[in-house]
Amino acid sequence: MPRKRRSNQAGQGIKEIVAGAKKVNDWLRKTKAISKVAGVLGSAGVPYASSIGKVAGSVGYGKRRRSTRIGVKGTHRKVKF
Repeated sequence: MPRKRRSNQAGQGIKEIVAGAKKVNDWLRKTKAISKVAGVLGSAGVPYASSIGKVAGSVGYGKRRRSTRIGVKGTHRKVKF
């Protein structure tokens, strides 16, 4: 009886974990959940929560910036503030 050939499955579990972590990271950035939860917890008196919200905002997980259009008819540019 010939030996069974081993498939290249070594490390597949790690690849799945990394792919799942990337999806979670993208979701956190899209929904801004960290800053929202940190804001609520900070107002409830949880220590360090407001600091976490500020840091999250500075690295891309914070509240969305509003953009407005300014310019003359037909020539618009977006300004973030």
